[in-house]
Amino acid sequence: MISKVKLLCAACFIGLVSCVGPNQDSLPHKGSKKISAYISELDSIDIDAIDTSTRGNLLLSGDTLYFADMRYCTLHKYDLAGKYLGKKLGEGNGPDELPSLLYASPLSGCNDSIVIIDSSIRMYLYNNPKDSLISLGNMDFGWGSDSDGYDSPGVYNIMEMTDFGITFTKMDDGKIVFPISIIRRFVGDEIDKERYEKGHTFGMLDPTSMKVVKVFGKFAPFMLENPTPGFEFFDYAYNDADHKYYISFATDPKLYCMNESGEMEYSFGEDCQDVKRTYTVGYNDPYDTFKEDIKDGQIGCNTGVVYVKDKNLVLRTTLLDFASGRVALQAYRDNDLIFEKEMPPYFKLLGYANGYFIGCRFLPVEIDDNNVAFRIYKFNIHA
Repeated sequence: MISKVKLLCAACFIGLVSCVGPNQDSLPHKGSKKISAYISELDSIDIDAIDTSTRGNLLLSGDTLYFADMRYCTLHKYDLAGKYLGKKLGEGNGPDELPSLLYASPLSGCNDSIVIIDSSIRMYLYNNPKDSLISLGNMDFGWGSDSDGYDSPGVYNIMEMTDFGITFTKMDDGKIVFPISIIRRFVGDEIDKERYEKGHTFGMLDPTSMKVVKVFGKFAPFMLENPTPGFEFFDYAYNDADHKYYISFATDPKLYCMNESGEMEYSFGEDCQDVKRTYTVGYNDPYDTFKEDIKDGQIGCNTGVVYVKDKNLVLRTTLLDFASGRVALQAYRDNDLIFEKEMPPYFKLLGYANGYFIGCRFLPVEIDDNNVAFRIYKFNIHA
């Protein structure tokens, strides 16, 4: 049987839960509900996972699927039809080897590269066409140096990984943007509103020096009014044509558009039908209320954002509740909600390739007592 530990670990990280009140933020809200799009050709493919540990994450880079295997430090490659294309890398300290593998993510803005992070937070780049691994080194946040409070990179780390993924984006100047979280030793056990008033959400890495050269971005005003310290993770997508970030915080019904300077410009979006948002609001230690809040799995959260330039669509996924794994997919065009549909359980949107949206089930499927598979989805949205 497949262990449910992985899902529970994600839930533990997401943790704290609350009764969300109305958001009275001052940002303009754009768009409206104009459902007009529909889904077609929703096909699924089961890929034999018998030669993997099933511990890791699936990702899409270019038009190739990968399974990043945490146990064996390998990348298993598949085409979009599910054909196995072999495995790359391995465990060790030699060329094209990794001492450990924490997670892997496609480098957004660069279709031929995958970011790999090991357990020491060392970063690697795997180049698909060249089949080569480059060790960039450990990120230098400046821990231990003089602190300028929340404006110092030294009070942050990479945002923790969950089953829902983490997004890295290569900018035009070669720097890499990624989500960050405040390290506990800086704020201690006292969590207050200053965390959401002054804290930042993004880091910018110079890969030539591996220094985090700045932190930027703010929490949404919603977080000030509805603080959930155990539920701070978020996802984003970057529109390189307009130089905008589309951000979805886990507990917030809205999405946000942020410019390159880190300023929130406006909110947009509608909450998914049937999502359970009974989070425990307050400046509590995330672990104090965790067991009580998720014991029956009756909460949900936003899980991912993808921007597809070819279709001018922002897509958001929302886990309606942990108990059932029900997931809803929304699509927005010009800030209007034009599509919403419940997808198969534990659905995760991976991206867009060869004219199709590609997704997966973020938990493997037990075919029978001896066989386990990765389930891949392929579909179209007609808008």
